[in-house]
Amino acid sequence: MKKLLPYIAILALLAGGVAFFLYRYSPSTLAEKESEFAVRDVDAISKIVLTDVRSQKVTLTKEGNRWLVNGKYGINEESLALLFTAIQKMETQYPVPEKAQPVVLNDMARKRFRCEIYTGGNKPTKVYYVGGPTADGTGTYVIMEIDGQPASRPYVVHIAGINAYLTSRYYVNEEYWRTKWVYRDNAATIKKLSVTYNFEKQKSFSLTRVGARDTFVITNSDGLADAQPRQRFIHQYLEFFDGLSLEAFENTNPIKDTILGMQPFCTIQMKRVDDTETNVEIFYMPLNEHSRQQFDDNGRKLLYDVEHYYIAMDGRKDFGLIQYYVWGKALRSYQDFYVRPGVKQPTVAGH
Repeated sequence: MKKLLPYIAILALLAGGVAFFLYRYSPSTLAEKESEFAVRDVDAISKIVLTDVRSQKVTLTKEGNRWLVNGKYGINEESLALLFTAIQKMETQYPVPEKAQPVVLNDMARKRFRCEIYTGGNKPTKVYYVGGPTADGTGTYVIMEIDGQPASRPYVVHIAGINAYLTSRYYVNEEYWRTKWVYRDNAATIKKLSVTYNFEKQKSFSLTRVGARDTFVITNSDGLADAQPRQRFIHQYLEFFDGLSLEAFENTNPIKDTILGMQPFCTIQMKRVDDTETNVEIFYMPLNEHSRQQFDDNGRKLLYDVEHYYIAMDGRKDFGLIQYYVWGKALRSYQDFYVRPGVKQPTVAGH
């Protein structure tokens, strides 16, 4: 009996290996592995890497409680939420029929996005490719990657209750993922704020924190001031900086260099209590065919768009478009702080 023990052990190992192989590679198990695209616990995700067919890539990483784009930019929370919803809630509808697979795979060879999802460590927890929409636009073609190779067949996925395909949520454009917030500040975070109007110096002003308290003094363009306005007026104004955003990045706009060659009509410089700074230059946007208002109240052709400005940020490394509707409240003048209740306020600078 003792002589047979080694052979019994070998047979047991072989049997276990065969059983594992049959389990792992049985049709039902393979189909399950190939169609399980969702990651239900998105809070466990630490990194997402998206790559297109031209090897353009964007990497989203979780650093503490915040997400970064390519390790250097804050993330667009709306774009991240759309991606997480797809990752978490996508459901497999059906495998692509065998006859349709060559067409679908050929389309995915030309346009697709590879999604790597990490939940810690250097090895992705899940990898799959996202293709285009189904004919009715309600489903999306997806194929899993298993052990570095595409799975045997693609599937159609969707999010229950949403009649839209998911491809756009996986784009690799860096600017799509970057936050559009420029300022998210208030009286508690600001140490000094200067607003300079280059064509109307008399409207320029600076607000400077006094000591550690949320008390500010105002000066005009000459470094002087009338009697100090009420602190609540200053605080109300500083609250306007809690929510100033871009409408869009315009770094590839063909007239970018032309605009930057002009003098900005307004420059805003902010230094925070933590000594970080955000400085921007704001330019008039030339009137164009897309401008909704082409004439003034007297029927004269306008020179500039009255609803939009261009903005340069981060030492002119970034260029964007902003709305007067969003930013107008921050473009106040020195005189505005002294308007008495019931007196009509002066027109906002530039309008």
